[in-house]
Amino acid sequence: MSEENSFTKDLDKLIELFKRFKEKTMSESIPGFDKQFFQSFDLIVQNYDMIKGHISESYLNQISGPLKQMIKDMINKLQDELGEEINTKTEVSNTIKEIDELLNKPGLSNKEIDELLDKRTSLKTENPKLPPEN
Repeated sequence: MSEENSFTKDLDKLIELFKRFKEKTMSESIPGFDKQFFQSFDLIVQNYDMIKGHISESYLNQISGPLKQMIKDMINKLQDELGEEINTKTEVSNTIKEIDELLNKPGLSNKEIDELLDKRTSLKTENPKLPPEN
């Protein structure tokens, strides 16, 4: 997966988590989140939905660097708030197992092996709370 697609995927996930956070917050009537907050939030989501298909690749390359880690941190925080940490850990663990299985298959090119190892390392680095491997 290219870096641009990864950034866009993370941004989409962040917006989806914000939407679910809003629903949870509204249903539980948590103090501190007033009508103005939700209106501002809805405006941000609507604007993102309108422009997400029109963002140029060069602009995405320029902004993705500084924002990438912040978005990942926000995703992790919202997943914790929404109780999704266990599911995420399971998904990441399963992805790492799939990568390991692919790495054990014969006939992979050096480039394919490097890409799989890079992805595996990235997942382990981004998810330090994963249980130890057997």
